[in-house]
Amino acid sequence: METKFLKIALASLAVLVMAGFTAGIAGARQASTIKACVNKTSGALRIIGTGASCKAGERALSWSSTGAAGAQGDVGPAGPAGPAGPQGPQGATGATGATGAAGATGATGAKGDTGDTGATGATGPQGDKGDTGATGATGAQGIQGEKGDTGATGATGAQGDQGIQGEKGDKGDTGATGATGAQGDKGDQGIQGEQGIQGEQGIQGEQGPAGVAGPIGPMGPQGPKGDKGDPGVAGDSYLAGAYYSVAYYNVGDTNGGALATVACKVPTDTAISGGVSTDDYLKTVPVGQSFPGRMNWDTNTPKPGRLDGWIVQFASQNGSAPEKVKVWALCVPGLNVPVEQTYTQSG
Repeated sequence: METKFLKIALASLAVLVMAGFTAGIAGARQASTIKACVNKTSGALRIIGTGASCKAGERALSWSSTGAAGAQGDVGPAGPAGPAGPQGPQGATGATGATGAAGATGATGAKGDTGDTGATGATGPQGDKGDTGATGATGAQGIQGEKGDTGATGATGAQGDQGIQGEKGDKGDTGATGATGAQGDKGDQGIQGEQGIQGEQGIQGEQGPAGVAGPIGPMGPQGPKGDKGDPGVAGDSYLAGAYYSVAYYNVGDTNGGALATVACKVPTDTAISGGVSTDDYLKTVPVGQSFPGRMNWDTNTPKPGRLDGWIVQFASQNGSAPEKVKVWALCVPGLNVPVEQTYTQSG
């Protein structure tokens, strides 16, 4: 923070010191030390006399109004060519100015605002190499003078020591855009030519082949919800009046080959599904066959054409004890289900 205010103070001081530097060029005066105080909080700067002291909250600064003379540097390279301006009248050749004495390097001041380019002074004679002084503040850029006639090339002087690089100046403002030139006069409109005779209509050509189908367009927005349709006519249900018929076998044999059946209520009912279950649902009995039908116990064979019941034949249980079982049949009254053999394996 203190460094920031110090730069602000030095920037303000640079404006005050420029008047001293200008006066030093017009007439050489004796070098002296300038003393000042900068406020550590606001950055305000004030010049004090030789015997005065800074107050509390201020920081003392001092610099020499005139530094030691530095060695004359080499002639700088030619600057880039400026934009071509309008040609003015030929001026008379001015007399060559006298070579000015090299100014002493001043103390490093705060970075000042970029000023206008000053006129280029004549090159002074090379002085003795002095001690490297502190880097002086960057002076304001003077207004660029008119381009003078090219002088004769002087002898190459001894190369001076490289000076300390100064801070980069702020970028100058962009110059105003030049005025747009006047618009030229509009030319005369040419004479319109006569309309040619219309030619006869040509014979219609054959129809070309069909073009490639274009890509499918994007899906359109969803249409509004349609009205609710009328209730449909109730359909026939072949399960109307259906029931489960269950036969319970709590004694008997469920070993391999044993048969168990269940009958619907009347012979006109048809069993469309069936199965077997045990009282203990954690135990199972193997089933060898399970199909619709009724048994002829005289012959131990199914009765032909009878579908009003269910037949279960058990498979081998490997000598385990018989289980109490229920045989189930889903019976539908009056349902006529034909039996068709749809496949025969020939051997």
